[in-house]
Amino acid sequence: MLAVDRARRWSLAGALLAACASDSTPAPVDPGTSGGITVPAAPAPNMAGRGDVVASSAGPRMPRLLVSAALAASGASRAFSARYDAQPYVVRYRTPGVDGQLTTASGVVWMPVAASGPLPVVAYMHGTNTSKTEAPSNLTNTGEGDAVGAIWASDGSVVVLPDYLGLGVAGAGTYHPYLHVRSEATAGVDLLRAARTLAASLGVTLAAGDLFVTGYSQGGGAAMGLFRELERNHAAELPVLSAAPMSGPYDLEGTSRTMLQQNADYHAGAVYTAYLAAAFDTVYRIAPRLSDLIAAPYDRVAADLRDGVATSDEIASLPSRPQSVLRADVVQAMLANRDHPFWLALRDNDATDWAPRAPLRMYYGGADRDVYPQNALTAESRMRANGAHNVAAVNVGASLDHGTAVLPATIAARIFLDSLRRGLVR
Repeated sequence: MLAVDRARRWSLAGALLAACASDSTPAPVDPGTSGGITVPAAPAPNMAGRGDVVASSAGPRMPRLLVSAALAASGASRAFSARYDAQPYVVRYRTPGVDGQLTTASGVVWMPVAASGPLPVVAYMHGTNTSKTEAPSNLTNTGEGDAVGAIWASDGSVVVLPDYLGLGVAGAGTYHPYLHVRSEATAGVDLLRAARTLAASLGVTLAAGDLFVTGYSQGGGAAMGLFRELERNHAAELPVLSAAPMSGPYDLEGTSRTMLQQNADYHAGAVYTAYLAAAFDTVYRIAPRLSDLIAAPYDRVAADLRDGVATSDEIASLPSRPQSVLRADVVQAMLANRDHPFWLALRDNDATDWAPRAPLRMYYGGADRDVYPQNALTAESRMRANGAHNVAAVNVGASLDHGTAVLPATIAARIFLDSLRRGLVR
């Protein structure tokens, strides 16, 4: 989930990213104060002002020939073709904050230049950013956003990439509610609405019913949340053709419990723990003070991660094991109590207990240490038990980890989408 090692990130020359269980169905957590946490209420789907465009501006165009060279070099040309120049537009728009009040968020919308006819839409949810400047709306400062936007747009789709709350060009002075599925989903819904407005202003027609939802790592979980939100509350307005989240923490409680129990010597796991604990303490008011949850001096680093201002030196200073990030008494209480407030907060972000109607594929690497393969397998099991039919977890390589699975998963997702459009998958 995490961009710790920049050498594993996306680039236009090849896909190199480090963005970012149990089978029993978790009991839902109701809004309000429950079990020692405060659960924010979901915003109304049709709240006035949601999706309104505040401002938009064009960024540097990506030439088709450059995209073509990147596809050839990476091997992605087996699934994608570079038919158009790709033009990004940075968009500021209105969406609810965690508190339910409208705020301004940002994202980027990529358009294929001079493409004719109704255009399909791809909603892509990005992986973990530890800095506000890494989010897609920063354009040339991002690897994942630029690569994904350019590749899909050059192939002929309008690509919508939300930054999420607290990140990107609109994120100054605010925190990022890391892995909070509901706010990730509403940010995605409202940027899709803003993209529709932007497209109309540019004379671009969007294809009705040809919306594909995908994303990797944190973005895989966010894509699942967006998919669920669209099917539950926006099916008539924004119907989904299919979804293919990749390597996402759909079972966030199960993932985090396993990571804490195993307590492996893996620095990324400790960084995730610090980032998540600080963000969820802010969203759910788990403890009176952050220092009551996270051990000193790591509480200050965790706060900076949450606020999108952590330095590389700060991140490197975190310990190598997840349990060392938290206070010892907190770890002991969490391991002893399955309904500890922290677990309840994570349970509120479960994205597995529902039944998708549109076809769903969940791609993952078999050797992923960042987001365990069990996430996809648990989601598949629960969804089928709920009556879903066209759902499958797909291992793209037994030896592939979180970084090396990016490109194979992306290619598989594109081939799956193409098969759907050709009527080969129903």
